Amino acid sequence: MVPGPGLARLWGLCCLVLGCWPGALGCPASCGCSSWRIWCTGSSPGIASFPVPQRSAEGDNVTEIYIANQPNLESINDNEKHVETLSNCMPNFVSYSAKLTVVDSGLRFVSRHAFVKNVNLQYINLSRNKLSSLSKKPFRHLGLTDLILVDNPFKCSCEIMWIKKFQATKFYTETQDLYCIDDNNKRTALLDMKVPNCDLPSANLSNYNITVVEGKSITLYCDTTGGPPPNVSWVITNLVSNHESDTNKNPASLTIKNVSSMDSGLEISCVAENIVGEDQVSAELTVFCTYMGLHTDLEAKLHWQELFGYFLDLLAVEMKTLKLCMLQKIAASVQHNTLDRAVAPNITFIESPTPDHHWCIPFTVKGNPKPTLQWFYEGAVLNESEYICTKIHVINQSEYHGCLQLDNPTHLNNGAYTLLAKNDYGEDEKRVDAHFMAEPGDGNGPILDPDVYEMKELEH
Repeated sequence: MVPGPGLARLWGLCCLVLGCWPGALGCPASCGCSSWRIWCTGSSPGIASFPVPQRSAEGDNVTEIYIANQPNLESINDNEKHVETLSNCMPNFVSYSAKLTVVDSGLRFVSRHAFVKNVNLQYINLSRNKLSSLSKKPFRHLGLTDLILVDNPFKCSCEIMWIKKFQATKFYTETQDLYCIDDNNKRTALLDMKVPNCDLPSANLSNYNITVVEGKSITLYCDTTGGPPPNVSWVITNLVSNHESDTNKNPASLTIKNVSSMDSGLEISCVAENIVGEDQVSAELTVFCTYMGLHTDLEAKLHWQELFGYFLDLLAVEMKTLKLCMLQKIAASVQHNTLDRAVAPNITFIESPTPDHHWCIPFTVKGNPKPTLQWFYEGAVLNESEYICTKIHVINQSEYHGCLQLDNPTHLNNGAYTLLAKNDYGEDEKRVDAHFMAEPGDGNGPILDPDVYEMKELEH
């Protein structure tokens, strides 16, 4: 008999933390199970792994696991056996909101992959355990409304600096009294913790608009800062051209050899990450065909009859490359005639937010000279910070492509976002309505489908 969707949801939640209980026939000793909740509060005999209840109809719609008084439960780990077990129990993401509580127990370690299958976890309480350190990686992809960590014996270190920064943002609903123990065995409030050489990383590219002739080579550099020094990686999905990278030096480098026109329009990203956080910057690769000549002064003088002659001469060329090269020829002529022309700002594109590495409200603005950009939230000026800020990823002449980047927004960030672009020749304004997460307690998780958003444009 094939398990139904409700049973699959139950198995998913029970596999919540990389530790299915293979072969279980019912709730283990020290635990109880209902149609919506699993709780383990008995300390004798207690549990050392996460429970799986009996596979029955009564297990449908489980939305909470509550564990307390379990001194033998020391880790939520990701060893190979548990990862394999998780894949068998929970092949897909859960599709509902969930709560996890592990309190007054012996928890000392949480693996970076602990919640990788559970993107809709909204509430996690790990209070009064034995955690002396805690990495950000298990939680980075979650849209948490609550992460409660009080009364853990944290050691003052750079690895828990992200908790301090997380507390200080508006994305967290209430302040916790968190403390850590310094090298002198002194108890210090986490908000007052100072750790030398412990900062968020920052990445900058040598070129954000990479232009190269087909068949040539080009090198892109990524300069990073941060403490400890961040690890650097290149994101070059679907790159056809031969390439090699060196991330052991700063700046890191990416060399693309014998560039293919098939890579034109590809986005190349540099990611800098350390234990405090991460930063990502991107550039767009534009490849011009070798037989175009690339003499814009000459191309500006071409007549349509000459362009038609080029088409006839190149009929044997593969159609995709032909189309790309001719479009580049026409664009080069247009750009030559419009370069340095004063242009009032025009927001040509703005779209509802999409979840990627961060949440992003993408936009495109034209204007010359470069417009100044100001965001408004619900009509008030939006003060940007390291957790919500404007990123310009690509600049093409007087056109700017970027996004308003938000790190782990919650329901508190739902609402209307307005972009105002201004320069000496005018201004333009457009609005988009964003819904990142449902209100806590209504049973709905973060909205992952961008099609549910509504966009409204304000006429200037």
